[in-house]
Amino acid sequence: MASILKVENISHTNSTAAMTIDSSGRILTPARPMLCAQGNVNNDVVYANNADIAFATSGVGFGEFAQGGMSLVNNTQFTVPITGLYQFQSSVYINDSHTAVRLQLTLNGGTNPATTIAGNVQSGAAASRSIQLNHVLNLTAGDYVTVRNFSGGDRTFYNGYNHTYAFMYLIG
Repeated sequence: MASILKVENISHTNSTAAMTIDSSGRILTPARPMLCAQGNVNNDVVYANNADIAFATSGVGFGEFAQGGMSLVNNTQFTVPITGLYQFQSSVYINDSHTAVRLQLTLNGGTNPATTIAGNVQSGAAASRSIQLNHVLNLTAGDYVTVRNFSGGDRTFYNGYNHTYAFMYLIG
C-alpha cells in the first residue's frame, strides 16, 4: 500500500521553513546553504604564490549573496555550515604576462596533496584568459575551501566584478 503525504510546506519544530512545494510540484528549499561571490576590487591584483584569491559577498553588485549559514571568512574561505556534498565552481581572470598559471582548490588552508582538492593549469601564450575550477566536495561542518595561486610565483589576476567569481552550494 502506498502512502501519500499531501502538504505544501515542511518546517522545523521552531517554525523555520525547510521546504515548500507549489501546485506544479516545484520544490523550494529557502534554507539551502549557498554562497555566490564576485571579484572585490574591479582592478588588477598581484597574488603571491600560495596566496588565496579574494572575493566579496556584499557591496559589489547584484550577483553576490550568502544564505543558509554559508559564509565567506576573510573574503577567501568558503565555509560550510553542515556536513554534506557541495558543488563548487570558480572562474578567475588572469591578466599576466607569464605563460603558465595554476589555480588550486584547497581544503582548510592546506598545502600538501592530501588537502589540495583540484587544480587547473593554463600554459601557452601570455594573453589574458580565465581559468575555471569545478568540483563536487564531500565536506564536514566547519570545513572551508579557498582558491589559491599555485603558480610558483607572483601572478596578476583581474579581480573584477564581472571577471572573477565563485559559487558553492549544498547538493545533499
